[in-house]
Amino acid sequence: MSMSLGWTYSEKSCQICQKHLPIPRPSKQLYHIGECKRQAIFEEKRRHYHKYRKRYLFKLRLHYQQNKRWWKKYNSQYREKNAFKVKQWAKRASIKRQKLWEKLSEKQKEVFRNYQREYGQRIKIEVFDHYDKGKCRCCGEKKIEFLSIDHIHGRGRKHRNEIDRRGQRFYGWLRKSKYPSGYRVLCHNCNQAIGFFGTCPHKNKRTIC
Repeated sequence: MSMSLGWTYSEKSCQICQKHLPIPRPSKQLYHIGECKRQAIFEEKRRHYHKYRKRYLFKLRLHYQQNKRWWKKYNSQYREKNAFKVKQWAKRASIKRQKLWEKLSEKQKEVFRNYQREYGQRIKIEVFDHYDKGKCRCCGEKKIEFLSIDHIHGRGRKHRNEIDRRGQRFYGWLRKSKYPSGYRVLCHNCNQAIGFFGTCPHKNKRTIC
């Protein structure tokens, strides 16, 4: 005697996954069959995606390039309307990344850290070279460890909070935004002096005792 919905009494196994199990309660039967069906549908979609992945991504990129303004407006409106959902998604993604990171070996982690450092350094050099050819506009310092990006009209912290970009992510934002005007390269000494005193000692030859 067999039951509908994919469960066979005589064989005591699920007709979808062929898993041999003792006969459970009817509620357990329905739950197991539902899970098997959902997993089968997911696997079919995954196989289809990997088969046509390149074609799908090409069409998606083409559509984005042709409708970039619409996509930006749509994404902005979606984030505003679904702020809580986006926040929850970001939290789940962060937990998932943390779990993946914990599974890596120490050697893999070190390789990843080295790649991140090299990539960040490369972006930083590109940004500095574009704005002031890799040297401080005030004193001419060229060592990249001493250099930083300065907002010419001030309010740098406020701007970074608005776009939520700091450090390496801020350099990436500048490159992605096609190097907007209003920025310059300064060494940390000149940048701090202008921030505290409104002018750099290199300009007025002033010394503070």
